[in-house]
Amino acid sequence: MEKIELDFPRIEGHYGVNQAWMGKTPYIRNRSCGLAALLNVLIYEKILPIQSRKKAAYYLDQMVKPWLPRPWGIPNFLVLQGLFKTFTKKPYRLVSYRGPFGDTKRVATFIKEGLKKGHPLLLLTYGHKNPHFHNHWVTLTGLFEREGKTYFIASNWGERRIYQLEDYLSLPSPYRSLGYFEPKNK
Repeated sequence: MEKIELDFPRIEGHYGVNQAWMGKTPYIRNRSCGLAALLNVLIYEKILPIQSRKKAAYYLDQMVKPWLPRPWGIPNFLVLQGLFKTFTKKPYRLVSYRGPFGDTKRVATFIKEGLKKGHPLLLLTYGHKNPHFHNHWVTLTGLFEREGKTYFIASNWGERRIYQLEDYLSLPSPYRSLGYFEPKNK
């Protein structure tokens, strides 16, 4: 597999948005990873022209008002899909992964499909043993293989991080969701 990595936006040296930039309490910030992941998509898709931490923080703070995260955060794509629609008049559709998360090849194929179409993917994981994913959304921006293992690149807390897909999928999780937004005319 050839390496695929989107030309993901840097914001003052950060790889995407960091939810800690919000002007809200730590309680709200720690439950707003879905908003940060969605804002990454809105920036990448050129729906919102954000180039500074200050402007990203402004939008995160605005997004939290109608979509205040619950104690468990933002639990699914429906909330993000509704919020996404408020920022663009152009019709987009959510493309969701429908296969089993135990099938590494199918998951990698889906990620590759979204990236080849030029879209970052959103990944939600609940109850994962790895603290990088425990009850958390991340934005997937790349995929590659090395020595027979598959790796994905993600924006997580405004940092570019690389994770082994097989390791991520091997740990149990009661709920995972993966998808991307694409214009409806495609």
